[in-house]
Amino acid sequence: MRILLAVALVAMTSVAVADAGILRLQTKDMTVVLHKTPCTDAASLSIIQPEMRPRFFAADLTWKGTPLKACWAPLPDRAEVLMVDETGDYGMLPMSGFKPVRAM
Repeated sequence: MRILLAVALVAMTSVAVADAGILRLQTKDMTVVLHKTPCTDAASLSIIQPEMRPRFFAADLTWKGTPLKACWAPLPDRAEVLMVDETGDYGMLPMSGFKPVRAM
């Protein structure tokens, strides 16, 4: 799994996310909230190569009612984000599915 993740990360560039704000994706089974703060979840970070960890940001994920901590990083084309959660699961999600979270 580390090898596959490493291949995906090799192509990553340090894309600024300052303009991303806090974003949310909602589907039938999943809710993902992307934050601009660095990822600090030890379980999620443990499967990411150490030199790539500074490129990851914090995320909250709810999968079928189960809350999970996660890390995310934008891919170079900014069309997708790479997600890694505390269970070791990972995948890519389309940026087009995320919407800004409104301030209360």
